[in-house]
Amino acid sequence: MITKFDDVYEDLFTRARTGDVHDKKRFAFYCLNIRNSHGAEYGDSEQLAADFFRRAAEANDAEAQYMMGIVYRDGLGKPINLKKSEEWLKKAAEAGFGKAQELLREIFPQTQFDFPEITIESSIPVLTEKTDDNKPLSFRDLAFKRDENGNYTINIVETPPYDDTPTNTDEKVHEYDDGYYDSIALNIIEIDPARDPFEDLENLIGLQGVKQQINLIQKRMEFEKKRVAAGLESAIPGNHFVFTGNPGTGKNEVARILGHILHKVGILDRGHVVEVDRAGLVAGWVGHTALKTRSAIKKAHGGVLFIDEAYSLLSGSGYDFGDEAISTLMKSMEDERDQFIVVMAGYPEHMKGLLASNPGLKSRIRHQLAFENFNTQDMTRIFEKFCGDHNYNLHPDAVAPLKKMLETAYKQGETLGNGRFVRNVFERTLEKMALRVMAANLESREDLNTIVFTDIPSLAEITGNKKHSANNNGDVVPF
Repeated sequence: MITKFDDVYEDLFTRARTGDVHDKKRFAFYCLNIRNSHGAEYGDSEQLAADFFRRAAEANDAEAQYMMGIVYRDGLGKPINLKKSEEWLKKAAEAGFGKAQELLREIFPQTQFDFPEITIESSIPVLTEKTDDNKPLSFRDLAFKRDENGNYTINIVETPPYDDTPTNTDEKVHEYDDGYYDSIALNIIEIDPARDPFEDLENLIGLQGVKQQINLIQKRMEFEKKRVAAGLESAIPGNHFVFTGNPGTGKNEVARILGHILHKVGILDRGHVVEVDRAGLVAGWVGHTALKTRSAIKKAHGGVLFIDEAYSLLSGSGYDFGDEAISTLMKSMEDERDQFIVVMAGYPEHMKGLLASNPGLKSRIRHQLAFENFNTQDMTRIFEKFCGDHNYNLHPDAVAPLKKMLETAYKQGETLGNGRFVRNVFERTLEKMALRVMAANLESREDLNTIVFTDIPSLAEITGNKKHSANNNGDVVPF
């Protein structure tokens, strides 16, 4: 059982993000103090402490520079690096920080240092408790104590109280950045300069309504850009999107083309697409979600942040870390609307629920594009494209049963009228073709690349549902 944690943590973390170096240090010391060696729940706190010590150290705070020396010496949230440890300690010592001077003389007893007079006193918490062998306890040792019932409780080490007086405006204060989650791998799709995004959009099968909307949106954005260039006020506050549709209806592909188009016309600097889902934005405990979400946003600057199944960020009950991701997104969608575009995607009803749950989020969404299921003709064209892309010929006799089966699938429900279903049909067709060719020991080039009507699977073979059983003519029959 952990007590007195949430309120203290959130208060310190909020101050650290926006406050001066003293707020950053206080939060960093607190993170060291809550390191729980008995479980993984707070196992990342040392990394977070190192990150905020770094921010304060880079703002030339000697005490934080000293702590960065300790961080690299002891491997607190960073790999042990004695060279970096020495560099930070020397910076602190040369600034007149006494503890850094003492430690360097201890490490290098044969070296004569010409340090300046000590001018900076330490506010580092004094850990007076000792172990059985009379050694001082470390931050990690003091992080948790057992109470009389055997439960672990946080032992909060107090540092000097907040100074609420205005800080020196000349002091370098770092923005809340994403250093903690810089190493997280995201799916980033760069544009191909050799391709024409307008041609790619036009060549997409189906999606006529989506194409028309994107063309209109693109022209409107260009118009607003010209107004801004002419010194006129822009009437559009942002250009974020919601894509609604079932899986396999082309949302990812359109998002990639959209990024390229907006780069081509000068709206986006880079035009790349950063693809994430809930796992790419939400972390395991309070505070880290904001860092993780900010990291994804920063990587999307100049391009598109595509959030698949965005409705999963909506909390089910009580406080949920998805709320923190949504709050962070909303702020950036407003404050950084000229630097990137958010595309949220998901099932129509679920996305409607997400927008209805948060008026602030809905107000930031300028465009909503509906991706309809592909009809029988579109699905047939997609199948034929798969054939062409993989050097297969579709025999004319196979077209009718293929269309009949796809039409039956389209009528069965929302989940079958999409590109993923057609890909499954194509893969199953190749399996049946392989069995037929190998059983007959066929070897001619024509036999190896021609799909015939008996290769077309029944709907039951794709879905595994007996009620979908059909003969090779595509007619649904009793199983």
